[in-house]
Amino acid sequence: MNFDVKPVSMHPGNVTVNNGEIKIVGKLKDSEPYSSGGNAAWNQESDLEYCTIIKVIADDGTVTDGYNSVNVSDSTGVTILVAVATDYDPTQFELNADGTVNMSKTPYKNTQGVKAAVEKAEKKKYKVRLN
Repeated sequence: MNFDVKPVSMHPGNVTVNNGEIKIVGKLKDSEPYSSGGNAAWNQESDLEYCTIIKVIADDGTVTDGYNSVNVSDSTGVTILVAVATDYDPTQFELNADGTVNMSKTPYKNTQGVKAAVEKAEKKKYKVRLN
């Protein structure tokens, strides 16, 4: 198998690639369904932060980090793990006087949680194969 793993997101974020792992961290956009004639307009920044981690594990061959991507070459089998989370926790919100979320009081825990989920999944043995 020879292919690239290159995620595309409609939400802005910082992308890092290291050792076959793509991590995207950013803030989601809020939608305003009525400001554009009934279609969602993704034009307002949200306080909701997210993290996506994609881990590419080849049985053999080569895994190479690229610019916002991971390349797999000459492999007979590949496992791709995907974990996604936000920092949404309704019990942790403290609002400012203007109604926005006080981000200094809201724990930003999604990156660590997603990383732990990927590490746990890496330890499992998967038997599903696509030919």
